[in-house]
Amino acid sequence: MGILCRNITVNLSGDSTSSLNNGGSGTVSSFGNQVLDMSGNWGWKGEGGRTLSSYDSIFKATAKRLGLDWRLVAAQAFVESKMNPYAKNPSSSALSMWQIIQRYWPTSVCQPTTDPKQSTLAYESIMRTHLNECKNAKTDNDRIAMALQKYHDGSSTTGNEWAKRKPGKYGRTQEAIQYVPKIIRKYREYCR
Repeated sequence: MGILCRNITVNLSGDSTSSLNNGGSGTVSSFGNQVLDMSGNWGWKGEGGRTLSSYDSIFKATAKRLGLDWRLVAAQAFVESKMNPYAKNPSSSALSMWQIIQRYWPTSVCQPTTDPKQSTLAYESIMRTHLNECKNAKTDNDRIAMALQKYHDGSSTTGNEWAKRKPGKYGRTQEAIQYVPKIIRKYREYCR
C-alpha cells in the first residue's frame, strides 16, 4: 500500500537521503512571496481517497506507472483545465485536460487529441521525461515540484540545470510562480 495523505508539518531540515520509494521529508520553499511547505511525503504512491471525477481510473493507472499519488495527477488535471478533456486554450495551441501545447505533444505516443485516455498517455510521457530529468533533485518533493514546473513552462533546459535550482526560483510570471503551489493545495484538498 502506498503512502496516504496526512497532516503535514513544517520540516526545515529536509532529508536528502531518503529514497524515492520511501517518499521524502522535503523542504520549505519560497514561490514568489508565497511560502510552500514541501515537507511530508506528498505526491508519491498514494492509493487511498474518495472519488474525485469520472477520470479517476485513468489518473490511478497513470499515477501508478509514474510512481506518483493519483490525487496529485488529478490535482494537476484540475489546475490545467478543471479536468475538462475538451479544453482548448484560445490564445495558444494547448489542448486537452492536460493543456499540452501542440509543439510539445509526444506524437510518438499519439496525435493531439481531446480523448481523455490518449491525451493522458501523452501527459504521462511528458511527465516521465521531466521526472527523469529531475532525478538529481535534493529531495523527492523537490523532484516532483521541478517536474511539475517544467511541465508548465514547456522547458527545454536540461535536467541537471533544473535539479540545481530551488523549486519556486524559476517562475517569472504570477501564473508560473503559482502553478506548483496551486497543484499542491488542490492535492492536499483531495487528500482530506
